[in-house]
Amino acid sequence: MLNNVSAYVDTHYRSQTQSLVASNGPIELLLGQDSSGSQALVARNSYVSTWKWLLTVLPKAGLPIESSSQSQGLIVFNYEGDSSVSMLKVLTFWEATEEKNDGLALSSGQYRLQLADRGSETSITLLDDSNKPVLASAVEKLYQRLQKYSNVTATAIADNSSSNQSVPAAEIVEQPIHLVKAKGGWVADAPADKVLSRMSSELSQLGWTVKQTDTAAQRINVEYTIPDGSLFDALAIWKPIAPNYSGLNSGSYIFQLKPADKGTQVELQTANQQPVSASVAEQVYQALARKLQTKK
Repeated sequence: MLNNVSAYVDTHYRSQTQSLVASNGPIELLLGQDSSGSQALVARNSYVSTWKWLLTVLPKAGLPIESSSQSQGLIVFNYEGDSSVSMLKVLTFWEATEEKNDGLALSSGQYRLQLADRGSETSITLLDDSNKPVLASAVEKLYQRLQKYSNVTATAIADNSSSNQSVPAAEIVEQPIHLVKAKGGWVADAPADKVLSRMSSELSQLGWTVKQTDTAAQRINVEYTIPDGSLFDALAIWKPIAPNYSGLNSGSYIFQLKPADKGTQVELQTANQQPVSASVAEQVYQALARKLQTKK
């Protein structure tokens, strides 16, 4: 009897361990359909595991998250749109670059990922900002991009009550980040990963085009174009005015994050990783500080 009890405990322990490893392991992503018959991604993983994984890999894949609600199974992300290779990149072909992401065959704007729990699987439907499914070709492009990150271990933490189906999961709320001028530069009162994620989703509203977010090097590669417009643009009150940073030339730049005593230092650099002059960068930091202090 003692041997039988010991064998049962050992088997039960191994089963729980294997289940835990599987929940934190790679995501098995396939092309399939959701419950309405629309083309969708299907993860052969639990809802919670898929949710954690998406929150982790979307910024890595160049799709910064705007908002998310685990209780609704909804993730809203920004997409800058497909763009051709710029002349600057042609002239700097010798510079080492990380793996490029192919376009998603979508126009610039906000898009939604709608998750549905199917027991041992989770369907992921790509919707436009009006909550309508996009073309199947765009879904396939998204599949190809996310497939590159299927082995990435999820680091995002889901709501602790997600295992209790009777209690709704809490929505993720981003707290304000205070970016202030210190003796050694501009410092944000948050860990580097949070600052990196928040900046990736906010810079596009400050006149920057995010080209790549490098979590390992803790930097964001961006492009700036001096805004111009016609008289019609000036009279169009519904059209947002792009920030104009006096003295800042059009071109490629880098936002480099560095650990600081009380948070994360943010430094604007040129494409050659040289600091932008303080008088010019000051305008950028001030605009960024006002944006990061807004609670989302």
